[in-house]
Amino acid sequence: MWPPKFSDCIEACNVARRRCERAVTAGLAQPDVNKVTQVIVVARDVARIATLTTQLLERGSKYAYPICDVCARACEELAKACAKHPKVEAFARCADACRKCAEECAKLAKQKRKA
Repeated sequence: MWPPKFSDCIEACNVARRRCERAVTAGLAQPDVNKVTQVIVVARDVARIATLTTQLLERGSKYAYPICDVCARACEELAKACAKHPKVEAFARCADACRKCAEECAKLAKQKRKA
């Protein structure tokens, strides 16, 4: 079992991963996919990063903290990209989940830097 302080971050990463996958699917269904290519590409990366982050947190890996920093930055980037397409509901939901994930990951990344 992971330390309790990780549970909020793990949950936020899992939600972000699921929303990223849905955003990719929604992006591919858009009439002009070229307009949302950046969202699709970054969402695929964030889904993978969030997955890795949860795996490392669940194991209590010492590498979880630096990956949390990467995850936070990637999530922020995706949230900004999604915000450029407010009419796509899956993008709006993805942006919200990514902001929450970025917040939780940033907390853990900062905790480790202080230690």
